[in-house]
Amino acid sequence: MNVVSALSEAMPDRRILAVEPHVDALPASLGDRSNVALVSLAHAMREAVTVVLLVDHQAFGTLSLGDLRTKKLVDTRGIWSTRTI
Repeated sequence: MNVVSALSEAMPDRRILAVEPHVDALPASLGDRSNVALVSLAHAMREAVTVVLLVDHQAFGTLSLGDLRTKKLVDTRGIWSTRTI
């Protein structure tokens, strides 16, 4: 089971905003989950309270400290851990 599926099942009353710059649609395994949506990075940064970084795509590394300062962060790739927020 992938992380988004696990979060979706564990928190059915929460909206999971998935950002994947290299795809245009959620995979079939997530298509029937009403609490998961594929959104742009800009949309996610406006709406999200918690940001979980699972892949180190270049777009995610370009987020400014101001973008991240008000978010709860889980950085599994270490690209934000060297910054002072």
